[in-house]
Amino acid sequence: NDWHAELPLAEFTYNNTPHSATGVSPFFANKGYHPQLTFSLWDIPSYITHKVAQDLQSLHQFLCKEIDTANKAYSKHADAK
Repeated sequence: NDWHAELPLAEFTYNNTPHSATGVSPFFANKGYHPQLTFSLWDIPSYITHKVAQDLQSLHQFLCKEIDTANKAYSKHADAK
């Protein structure tokens, strides 16, 4: 329940995602340029990077299954016409 700690990242992400109506992010609309986010991976212990890689692999496998399920549902509907 430490969601409040994630708010700065959520705000940054929202403000740097292009809007469907304008095609540009709110940050770009206000400032005229995109923010530069730089960070270093050198200080991250290898066991943490390994865990992140495993989590991403699991997420990608899950998303592939979800996309496959959605594609099958769409095909069933489209083929019925």
